[in-house]
Amino acid sequence: MSQQSVNVICVFDTETTQENGPNVGATVYMISDQGPHAAGQGTNELTITVNVGDVITWNLDPLLNFMTVSFTSFVQTSGTGVLSTRQLSSTQWTANCLGSGSVTYHFNLQIANDPNTYSWDPFININP
Repeated sequence: MSQQSVNVICVFDTETTQENGPNVGATVYMISDQGPHAAGQGTNELTITVNVGDVITWNLDPLLNFMTVSFTSFVQTSGTGVLSTRQLSSTQWTANCLGSGSVTYHFNLQIANDPNTYSWDPFININP
């Protein structure tokens, strides 16, 4: 099977997050180009299924363009060792799928001029 590229857009409602507190789960909307093959499209609990050798790219966009938001780190909380990740820019992260398994991860985010760090924990299933 050939290598596939999977794109995930993370739309972050920065204004509502700052108004209502750190419940980022209610203010992040993830959309994958996998269409109906990804569970939880448009929610913070997106689960994508990929294969070993695939490349995943996340793009972070604020819901309101005048507010700046940035990825500050990527943390694997389960399934360590199956992804090789790197940050491409403040709003883009990529991962190569090295092995099979289930991965729970979270991104840490920073809103410009806000001392708080925000995060949420979606999922990846990697087939052999």
